[in-house]
Amino acid sequence: MKRKLIVLIAAVLAVCCMAGLLSGCSVIVRNVEYIDLAGQGASAEYSFVDESLEAERLYPVSKGGTMYFVSADGDDLNDGLTPETPIKTLSKASSLSLKAGDSVLFRKGDTFTGNLSYSNLDGTKENPITFASYGDGDERPVITNGNEILRGGNIINVQNSSGVVIRDLQVNAYASSSAHNETRVTGIGYGVGVAREESYHDIYIVNNVLRAYDFSGEYPDADSNAYGISVGGWDGTVKESLTGVHILKNDVSYFGRVGIIASGTVPDNDDYNRTARKKISDVHIDGNTVHHIGQIGVYIMGGVNCTIDRNLVYQTGIATNRGS
Repeated sequence: MKRKLIVLIAAVLAVCCMAGLLSGCSVIVRNVEYIDLAGQGASAEYSFVDESLEAERLYPVSKGGTMYFVSADGDDLNDGLTPETPIKTLSKASSLSLKAGDSVLFRKGDTFTGNLSYSNLDGTKENPITFASYGDGDERPVITNGNEILRGGNIINVQNSSGVVIRDLQVNAYASSSAHNETRVTGIGYGVGVAREESYHDIYIVNNVLRAYDFSGEYPDADSNAYGISVGGWDGTVKESLTGVHILKNDVSYFGRVGIIASGTVPDNDDYNRTARKKISDVHIDGNTVHHIGQIGVYIMGGVNCTIDRNLVYQTGIATNRGS
């Protein structure tokens, strides 16, 4: 009983440390030998928190800015500045003028239908603009394009922006079969379409759940014309357009085209996109779970200094109709 209690306490501390609830800490693992209940020698690993070492944080935290609250029970005439006065719709949330340190928080357990779209956000690595959740319980807020009408494009759409964190959300995508090459749907999409002298930078997509469904909404669909997470630079130049992308610990499944893609392309003489080396840099697709994907699970093209590390990828290339 004593050993179980020690292990439980250590596990709780480890979770708190990883969640950022304890600052300046690291989990250290040790092996211990003991006598079990049958009187036999045994050994086990346990962990503890060393506060002298700094824990790695998965994403930077917004601070000092305005928090906006969005709830299915809200009203778009509200100011959205407290949980008691939330706004209601994705279109209203998309109209907010955001600055470094601001957060847009969606209530856990609620469903929001439409598209959440922003461009020209100017957060920083030290103080990003965050899209996340609030409230009690474990049920994530769901952002979806819905299945009443076919809505294409990116369900969460961020363009030409820096210093953005998207975390702890669920995105449900409804799309038609890719075999018919119909409207493309993407769960979370980030793109650079406007060139500038300085590269856009520091995009974090962390701990989200993304699912794709047949347009009827009756079942998950690995034949859908849908992408899970898509990040890219395609501003028409050959210079680097995007650096510092972190796609971490997401769960992506049942997308008919690609689970996670990061790409850098430029137009060629025939107006088709071709891969451009060094178009994107320092892209890290790490620790994700990607499964039941119609075509490609995870890939990067046109990038340098990138990693695809410690991902669990299975049941890919399973589409019955691949489309064009």
